[in-house]
Amino acid sequence: ADTLIGVGAAQPLDIFNPEHLRQPQPEAGPTRYDVFRLGLYAVDQIRFGDRVIVVPALRWSRLEIENRVASSGDPRSAETVVSPSLGLLTLPRPWLSLYGTYAQGFEPPTPGQYLEDGRALEPATNRAFEAGVKVDLFDQRLGLSGAAFHISRTNVPEADPRGFFRQIGEAASHGLELEAVGSVWRGLGVRGGYAWTSTEITRDTTGSIGRDLPNAPRHKAELWARYRVPRGSSR
Repeated sequence: ADTLIGVGAAQPLDIFNPEHLRQPQPEAGPTRYDVFRLGLYAVDQIRFGDRVIVVPALRWSRLEIENRVASSGDPRSAETVVSPSLGLLTLPRPWLSLYGTYAQGFEPPTPGQYLEDGRALEPATNRAFEAGVKVDLFDQRLGLSGAAFHISRTNVPEADPRGFFRQIGEAASHGLELEAVGSVWRGLGVRGGYAWTSTEITRDTTGSIGRDLPNAPRHKAELWARYRVPRGSSR
């Protein structure tokens, strides 16, 4: 990836008569990064009778980033992460299923993002627990599902207005998700959902403990409808 990035102060802007072209242009510097990603994973599905399914998985990830125009420090960084996951599904009735999952993972930093002291960001890690239920009704024409989850993340990146990034020590989120999918009429399908999420910064060195995690909505709702036009009949 080759880019030109510049950060600078902006002049006051009149919202009723903005003049964008008169804003000073920051001095841009070239960036060039080579990013190499490799992932190997194995997944198995184990059945115990007709009502219990266990899904274990393991992923090995390798990430290497090289800064081709670095003027100081180590231009190369490498991370190796092993991420396990486990899923459990039970089917007490043909129309009813219960499930639970646990998963670990990580998110590599975006090249070109640095801390205030010039060091590259650390990968963000996460752990997630989720449990839910799904019900199929009216000969599978209506599906209802609900789930509860808890996610903890470390090294969450957050942009600073001064042009660099900082990383939140640890943040946690938990919430509920509800969804309904069904065919309400011939050719008309509807999907609706609602999610409630509560977030909190649980460990930090800049005095942000107890605050909400940035850019995380407390409430989220969606509604989709699709109508399939029937084909005309011929005589």
